[in-house]
Amino acid sequence: MAGAYGRNDGSANIQTISVAVDYTQGQSAAVTIGRLPKGAVVDDAGVTVTTAFNDGTNKLCNIGTSSDASGFASAISLATIGRIGADDMATSNDLYDNTQEVTCIFTHARTGTAATAGAGIAWVKFFVPAN
Repeated sequence: MAGAYGRNDGSANIQTISVAVDYTQGQSAAVTIGRLPKGAVVDDAGVTVTTAFNDGTNKLCNIGTSSDASGFASAISLATIGRIGADDMATSNDLYDNTQEVTCIFTHARTGTAATAGAGIAWVKFFVPAN
């Protein structure tokens, strides 16, 4: 499994889980960014694109959970380098789960000519409230 395990270290500090992604991943199967501990609150998510994706028509991705693949970001563009922030955070109902660990995923929603370039780091920032 790719990605990392987030942890509840009792500090309530912002933590990040992340995974390197490239143009060959995320189309036929989701890429696991990592797992959030029970009770984690998602603060932000996105992709830092280091090499622009060059798919033919759409150079898009989703970031979310295993139960809602676009829960944090839906159809955000990977066409340019830089920090591409999640677009669905303000209205997401996937930001908190106090009943179980949550798996965060990246999917590449490309269409058209197959890509020959594209790389970045998909990430999710979170904290676990102090008790």
